[in-house]
Amino acid sequence: QARGMKMPLMIGGATTSKRHTAVKITTKYDGGVIHVLDASRSCTVVSAVMSTEKRTYLDDIQDEYTELRDEYYSTLVDKKWKTLEQAQ
Repeated sequence: QARGMKMPLMIGGATTSKRHTAVKITTKYDGGVIHVLDASRSCTVVSAVMSTEKRTYLDDIQDEYTELRDEYYSTLVDKKWKTLEQAQ
């Protein structure tokens, strides 16, 4: 985003997950971020992004990622963290 990019970004592979994409990446880039499990699924994503339904497709994914983010953050609220002294 800092470089002025506006095209959708596909993220995938073994180093990330859909939740990681929703929590850490989509909040930093407004051009549309799509998590793809592996390269074999990227053709479907590219087709959707190149279609006339691009905005609807990206909005649906954004809604899904918002839900994933909300679920993730709700799990953090209930955790009881110990101080360093308590843990030692």
